[in-house]
Amino acid sequence: MHNDYAGRLYLMMYVNCDSVIITFFTEQQRFFHHMFLLQVFVSRLNGKIVSSVLCSRSSQLPKASAASGIGCWDWNLNGDKSIYHALFPRSWTVYDGEPDPELRIVSHQISPFIPHNYKESSLPVSVFTFTLSNQGDTPTDVTLVFTWAVAGEIS
Repeated sequence: MHNDYAGRLYLMMYVNCDSVIITFFTEQQRFFHHMFLLQVFVSRLNGKIVSSVLCSRSSQLPKASAASGIGCWDWNLNGDKSIYHALFPRSWTVYDGEPDPELRIVSHQISPFIPHNYKESSLPVSVFTFTLSNQGDTPTDVTLVFTWAVAGEIS
């Protein structure tokens, strides 16, 4: 995911999963302009259910629970067990026991880079991969929802 010279957001994504939900935000929610969100839903056979955005609650979100929109999502992550690593052109985030204490999620991201080739290296693309490890004894179903905001008008 990248921005071009005019600030427009571009995303190229190949997805091998059951479903993807794409959400476009309204004009009033511009503060999510350059951000993507990942929501995780965990359901264990013992009845335990966990849902959270994989991001600490934004200070720009209202404190009160919203009736609809992104403010009503589950912002339960405190970030104590999450680590972001960046080593261009790669980055990765490890969620170790957060939001579910028996689940480890690793998100890898790479932006193509060709030395001495600015034109092709500036293409607005990224590849995301996710590795999930159930470290508990209870079987689990995990669903990831990847959403992002786009800049400008939707035509």
